[in-house]
Amino acid sequence: MAVMIVVLGFILNPIGAAARDYTLEFYNDSDHKGVAMIYQQPSNLNLSSASVAWQAVKVRSGKNTTFQWSDDFRVSHSNTHEITIGSIYEPTVTLSVDYAPGVQVTLSGDGVFSQTGQGGLVPEGSIQVVTPIGPYSLVGFGSSGKPFLLVEIAPYMQWTYKPTFTYRVAFGNYSEGMVLNTDLISDSIEVPYSWPTTNHVVRLNADGTMVVSE
Repeated sequence: MAVMIVVLGFILNPIGAAARDYTLEFYNDSDHKGVAMIYQQPSNLNLSSASVAWQAVKVRSGKNTTFQWSDDFRVSHSNTHEITIGSIYEPTVTLSVDYAPGVQVTLSGDGVFSQTGQGGLVPEGSIQVVTPIGPYSLVGFGSSGKPFLLVEIAPYMQWTYKPTFTYRVAFGNYSEGMVLNTDLISDSIEVPYSWPTTNHVVRLNADGTMVVSE
């Protein structure tokens, strides 16, 4: 019987490098009321998955806020095993993953994460989540203790994902941890980060459009 493996490929720092800190400044230069929200929009996924409102803060007209995070990666899971758009993802277990290429994490049948090895057969620059016997679950992947992606997993399945440091910012009615249907978000803007850039500024204009700058 095959073992279910979920493989995630991340762009990681070199071995032994400290996690980098990032910021995004959001300015509401409009008369609109709402919540500034950061999320990621994966592409080419081959399993049931969804984006999550990774960070979300209410920003009043004429005000601003600063989002902060670091590129420390974490995996989590919930006893709920189906994605429900609009619900709030509440993980029951979270594991911080060490910086190193080829990290393997096991999710046991009783729902406990453990880091079980690194290197070897695990692809370089990836995180491999292994579930030998189950359970059915929602697994979240993210950084700074908050998930930006959910995947429905079941025993004996395999999945590969390679996220980047590219985010999207939207403004509207959102809550942190909300499971998103990104097809319905039409007014977001892409905010890519590439070293050595660690800060961006996003402005919501009076006409509702957004612009991004370093």
